[in-house]
Formats: sequence, C-alpha cells, structure tokens
Amino acid sequence: MRRHIGSALVITLLVAGCGTTADDAGGVQASLTVTSDDFANGTELPAWATANALGGQCTGDNTNPELTWESPSAATEGFALTLIDPDAHNFVHWMLADIPASTTAIARGGSDAVSGVGGKSSLSSTYDGTYFGPCPPGPDHHYVFTLYALDAPLNLEQGFSLADLKDAMRGHVLAEGALTGLRSGPA
Repeated sequence: MRRHIGSALVITLLVAGCGTTADDAGGVQASLTVTSDDFANGTELPAWATANALGGQCTGDNTNPELTWESPSAATEGFALTLIDPDAHNFVHWMLADIPASTTAIARGGSDAVSGVGGKSSLSSTYDGTYFGPCPPGPDHHYVFTLYALDAPLNLEQGFSLADLKDAMRGHVLAEGALTGLRSGPA
C-alpha cells in the first residue's frame, strides 16, 4: 500500500512540475507561452494600445498589440482569446473564439484580420469586430490577454458573452497561457 501511495505522490509532483494546471472541469492542462514584441509580461502597455474613448478620457490609437504563441500539441483544434481587466470587475475588452489551430500570431493592429468568431465587450451589446483597448479610470489596472488551446471547435455565435465562452470551453481546454500588461488612467 505504501508503494502505491508513494508512486501516486511522485506522479502528482512530476505532473505539477511540468507546467500544468487544472481546468474548470478538473482535467489537467499544459501551460501555453504567449509573448509580444510590444510589451513584456507585467509591464506598461504602449499608449497607442489604449482606447480612444469616453469623451477624451483616453486618447490612444485603439490598436491591439502583437501577440504570438506556439501550438501546444497536434490535438489543438483551435484557440480562444480574451482580454480582461480584473481590476474593473472583469471588464471584457476583447474576445475571439474558434481561431484556427494554424494561427500562431495576431499582428499589431490586426484584430480585424484574425479569423474567428467575436464576442462582445463589456461596453457593447453586439460585437463590432474591433479591439477595445484599455481606458482605466484610475491607477494600476492589469490587462490580461489569455489564450486557450482547445481540442474542439466551440461553435459560438457572433456576439457571445464571457459566460457563454466559459461554458463552451469547459472540458475542452488543452493548454492556457496569459500575458499581462499594465496601464494607469486616464490613459
């Protein structure tokens, strides 16, 4: 009996040490590295990436930063991407689902050129096909770009909500990675 418990502990430690995390469905998933030539994880997002919105509170170019990643496995059928501000009650800035598995980057300013289905931001009742950049009302907001590698298409309709996305992804996440940028407002 001790041999089995010890083996289980070793296997658990090996899996935990390989950069895996548990998904919402309790499965094990691998980590996915997301990078950008426009900002490093935990650093300030460029001013041009901020929104041009809210009556002049923010005066950026509303241009999405470049994002790159590698497909984690041959089982990847597609990707989903979110941009969330957790410091503003999980304000949704950008969501895409069913990004083709062959995609490994989104070019700077290329949000409209990405194949996939768009979800709605927290300011929009419908999805208008554009990235909505940060426009923080106060200091020290975090903007988390999260990429999910999925084992199946999600088949969501244009204008889906964050809750719709989370429900559709449950049990289908193979790997997940995040890249966080900072902004202090007004931008």
